[in-house]
Amino acid sequence: MRWDELPRWVESCLRERFDAPDLVVVELRGRVPESDELKTSWRDSKYSPDRVGDLAGVLPIDVVYRFDPSLSGPPTVLPLILKARTEGDGVGDRLIPQIIRDEHLSLPRPLTDYQAMRALLGTSAREIRLYELQESYEPLQDFLPHNYGTLLEPGDPTTLLMIERITEPMLLDRANDLVGWNVEAVRLALGAMGTIHGQWFGKQPDLEKFSWLPRRIATADLVADRDLWDALVELAKTRFAGIASDESIARRKTIIDSIEDWHPIKDAFPHTLAHNDFNPRNVCFRRFEPEGPVPRSTPGLGSPVIYDWELTIVDVPQRDLAEMLTFTMLPGTPRSEVDELVDHHRWTVEKTSGITIDRELWFEIFRVELKLEAINRVGLQLLFATELGLPYVPRIYATIDHLLDLYE
Repeated sequence: MRWDELPRWVESCLRERFDAPDLVVVELRGRVPESDELKTSWRDSKYSPDRVGDLAGVLPIDVVYRFDPSLSGPPTVLPLILKARTEGDGVGDRLIPQIIRDEHLSLPRPLTDYQAMRALLGTSAREIRLYELQESYEPLQDFLPHNYGTLLEPGDPTTLLMIERITEPMLLDRANDLVGWNVEAVRLALGAMGTIHGQWFGKQPDLEKFSWLPRRIATADLVADRDLWDALVELAKTRFAGIASDESIARRKTIIDSIEDWHPIKDAFPHTLAHNDFNPRNVCFRRFEPEGPVPRSTPGLGSPVIYDWELTIVDVPQRDLAEMLTFTMLPGTPRSEVDELVDHHRWTVEKTSGITIDRELWFEIFRVELKLEAINRVGLQLLFATELGLPYVPRIYATIDHLLDLYE
């Protein structure tokens, strides 16, 4: 779809969204991002550079419309984000293969042979499927940007997702800079994600209805992918010697060698719908303005907004817990502070699901996810950093080692 074809599609979506058959789009304005926060290296690499001619990328737009064209008075302006994707243009389809080629990295098998990599394919359609569930599930209404329209047609490689643009968001895309991501912010984010986890926790029949969701990675899959984990450790050793100590490399090799010892307990633990990329790059907060004067240095945080659901999968809730803590904790964070956040997440899942969760078992699965975070997610972040830079990578590498120390 081209830019000049977009107004008619937007008008059709809004008529359905508002149940307003006479609604007319008066004007559709593309909006240039006002700051570098919306124009990061990740954004260009994940979605391709913005090209308003053929609608590729993440496009901030303002929709000017009237519910009734016969009425006078100023029209309504609706700020939205349009995500325009093409099949085969996601993280696993394009970005990772591109980096492997550019950096002349070698893997013993094609990427699609690895179970862990298959979960990174077909991501734009997966996100749209999730947003199409929003009207049916309250947690998705509460903590995701509002969905205003989707385009996902069989045989059409183009997908469109039109969602709410959060005005004046707080802590938007702060992975490189954790200013503002204090314990309160992390607790709020984990509470929101835990509420979503609780909606499907332990409800395997409900999850099986979502055939578009990749299944969990079992122990056998993880073992079969061993040469991928070995390659990521070798990348850390050879390309990131400044942050990957000999001790940390040895630890990762031990984790890989003992997968069959520590991972099977996760196979039997209840699963849920997980974000699978839950960190400050994909969470912000609606601005909250309490009554009365408040110090500008300590603004109140509003409701969390969790976005970029391309990688969503069926997994344990601790998958997202481990990811968020890896990105927001510091190497010196005391265990008591981490324990409180792990417990808060467990309590939220328990409260929402109505299922009592054994605390010791919850922490044991959390330990499993920390090991997976070290060899999988942080390993992939190093791969991305070879081409994208990613200033936060040294910090999260040190933090995951610190968390492993705390829970060894």
